[in-house]
Order: sequence, then structure tokens, then C-alpha cells
Amino acid sequence: MGFVSLSDVEVTRDLSHAKVFITVFNPEKAKESLKALRRASTFLRRRLGQELRLRHVPELHFVHDDSVEKGSRIDDLISKALKSDKDGFEKTLADAEDPDKE
Repeated sequence: MGFVSLSDVEVTRDLSHAKVFITVFNPEKAKESLKALRRASTFLRRRLGQELRLRHVPELHFVHDDSVEKGSRIDDLISKALKSDKDGFEKTLADAEDPDKE
């Protein structure tokens, strides 16, 4: 199992189900991590019941939250676009300053 972080939890009104969103910091291990958490859900429910003193502990449904990965990908694309725009601008500026270049 990779390093995971709990990013959000949505609980139904009757507290019977909880959708637990996790972020996996090594995307290659996302499927393994979800599988491990699903296997451990009975243990986790028992511990939640002990800690929260709930009569009925929700059934846990783990979901991979890939928003961090998507955000990182968008940041990379923006950085590449800004770099290419800056390079193009500098080339245009250099061409404008050297009239003999043509």
C-alpha cells in the first residue's frame, strides 16, 4: 500500500454508508491501496465504532480521489505553455532588434 491521505468523506443521512475519498501519492499504487483499504474496512469500522461510540457505524466505501494528480498535470501544462510563450516572445523581440537579419 502506498502513502495515502484522506481527502473527503460523504456520509448518507441515515449514517448507513460513508464514501471515503483517498488521495494516493504514488498513482501506480492506487489500485493496490484501494484493495488493501477495502480488505481492512471491517477492522476500520470496528475501530471507528470504539472511538466514536456509535451504535451503527457506516459501511465504508473507498474511492480514489485523483484531483491532486489532475491539478499537477494542469500545472505542468500551464508551465510548458508559459515557457513556450516566453521563448517565442524573446525570439520575436530579438528579431525586431536585428533589422539586418532578413
